[in-house]
Amino acid sequence: MDKQVDILIIGAGISGIGVAAHLSQNCPQRSFEIIERRQSFGGTWDLFQYPGIRSDSDMSTFGYNFKPWKKTNVLADGASIKGYLAEVIQEKTYIQKFVFSIVCYLQIMILKHVSGRYALKMQNNRLKLGWLILF
Repeated sequence: MDKQVDILIIGAGISGIGVAAHLSQNCPQRSFEIIERRQSFGGTWDLFQYPGIRSDSDMSTFGYNFKPWKKTNVLADGASIKGYLAEVIQEKTYIQKFVFSIVCYLQIMILKHVSGRYALKMQNNRLKLGWLILF
């Protein structure tokens, strides 16, 4: 299956989700997709779930400017941060732009087409894109 997007974001952690939110707001004419190797979003906050994991940064600076952290705990635990990310995804309504459990073969991406777009092979799919953002 061939698909085409303007921008591909690799990584559905806090940075990838933030870029997606800013693209939605500031570049609504651009199509994008987020791919993630894991089965869920959240990056660090999905991967590490041991007791006591928390952010070392206060959430007023670690969170997004478009969705201020409103809870009383300044240093949030991992589950609270993942919940915060889930709220952002739900509010921005772009969960359909996520593709989970993808293994990317990035060595194929170096092919550049005459049209000025890159080609990326992902498992059995082929994606054509203009920009690539890695997190």
